[in-house]
Amino acid sequence: MNDFGANEPKNKPDTPRGNGLLYAVAFTLLAMFSRAFIALVDSLLPFLFSDEFLALASKNIMWSVTALFDLARYLFYIVFIPYLGVLALKKRSGFPKLAVVLFAAHVPISLLAYAGAFAAPGKIAADSAQSLLFGFICSVVFALLWIPYLNKSKLVRHIFRRQAANR
Repeated sequence: MNDFGANEPKNKPDTPRGNGLLYAVAFTLLAMFSRAFIALVDSLLPFLFSDEFLALASKNIMWSVTALFDLARYLFYIVFIPYLGVLALKKRSGFPKLAVVLFAAHVPISLLAYAGAFAAPGKIAADSAQSLLFGFICSVVFALLWIPYLNKSKLVRHIFRRQAANR
């Protein structure tokens, strides 16, 4: 008779697979956060405070609406994604639902940003449209991977939903 592991609890909440899930979630959220932060700090904020933006906004109101939409979008991601990361690391039961909302909302928001890029004049529209198309494709891939997994996975239910019952 083999009593290997007889003293270990049957349902350990921190399994190696569970930690791998948390690492994958953290990596995905970090990728989304860093993309939003870099876009905000590197290109959008300097452009919003430039004379070029004022000149473009005075000629085309849609361009200023698009720029403000991008500002709101990036600020939302910069605030919401760390909150979601804290929920994941603390293994709160609300994490899977909020993550599904984030990934589901990210697709139409990225599509709106991509459509809004064409409000910009010539060269700016071509440069930003290519980057936004890549962002839209990434958001679709993230949504296609994570939403079914977060809704159907037994491991997600075990880590996040069972933890809430123990509190």
